[in-house]
Amino acid sequence: MKPAIFVIQMLILPALVFSQPMADIRANKLLLSDTGQLKEYRDYFLNHPVSTPASKEFIRAYYYNLVALDSAYYRMAPDSLVKLQMARHYNSLAWYSILIQRLDNVGYYLDQSIKYDPASRYPYSNLPLLLLLNKQYKQAEALYLKYKDLPFDTTYPTYKDEFLEDFRELA
Repeated sequence: MKPAIFVIQMLILPALVFSQPMADIRANKLLLSDTGQLKEYRDYFLNHPVSTPASKEFIRAYYYNLVALDSAYYRMAPDSLVKLQMARHYNSLAWYSILIQRLDNVGYYLDQSIKYDPASRYPYSNLPLLLLLNKQYKQAEALYLKYKDLPFDTTYPTYKDEFLEDFRELA
């Protein structure tokens, strides 16, 4: 067994099974300090996405750990593809944090997503929901009104359609 795969199976997967972010366990230092294997660790995560029956907490832990790997790898090898992936992963971390009501760092995750891909519509669609859940009603309303009629993507023609889908997922 390759050393990187051993580390993943012995240290990372148990953290995910118990829905713990790596930052909460000692494996974090080992994993992120092993720059020689960092790409392999990250590739393993990217090639083994979380399956749909997983709990929301498990999926959040997956993205939390993936963002840690992304950040460490991006510092070593800045690359536009990694940057876009990191933006998507930060937004997914924000979304799953919202779903399980762990709102403390969601603003930061959305800011990071926007920082790495300002053209992505997803963090902008999640920001008003975060404000709403944090009882910042005026700011949430202003953003909902600002974005609601703007085009979103092929699945949801407007932000309003995306907002409504988010509410359905929260219900």
